[in-house]
Amino acid sequence: KAEGDEERLALVERAFRAFVDKSDERFKQGVEANPQDSAALYSYANFLQTIEDFDAAEKLYTRLIALGSDTVQYNDGVNNLAMMLHEQKGDFDGADKLYAKAAENKPDDVDVLFNWASLKKDGFNDMVAANKLVDKVVALKPELAEHPLVEEFRKVQSA
Repeated sequence: KAEGDEERLALVERAFRAFVDKSDERFKQGVEANPQDSAALYSYANFLQTIEDFDAAEKLYTRLIALGSDTVQYNDGVNNLAMMLHEQKGDFDGADKLYAKAAENKPDDVDVLFNWASLKKDGFNDMVAANKLVDKVVALKPELAEHPLVEEFRKVQSA
């Protein structure tokens, strides 16, 4: 409702900035209180990624990954870092290695497999590898065969 009302828009913007700053401080305190807490590292990295502080998010995801694959947040952290490398930094090789690492750790992680397929298609133009990954996603979760992203992927495949 602030559109067109510059004063109200500025107020909303200041309130949002205060919220983001307060959130940043809370996440930072969580990590400082326990630097080995995988949940705190993941939450803060995810927050930083959301506000597009990609360099800081990358550092925290890297710290999370270094804690090892036995943490609950490991695959999500690897997946998010790989997506950032792919989409924000154009580091296709780095993203490819991370997706492979996540898929090795949890072969049934459909989020990782689908994101990896997108990298194979968009980053490497490797439709054979991309199709294999999408086929695996659908084999693991047949209900996804009708999902709009899978259907869109199949359109590109048949074009």
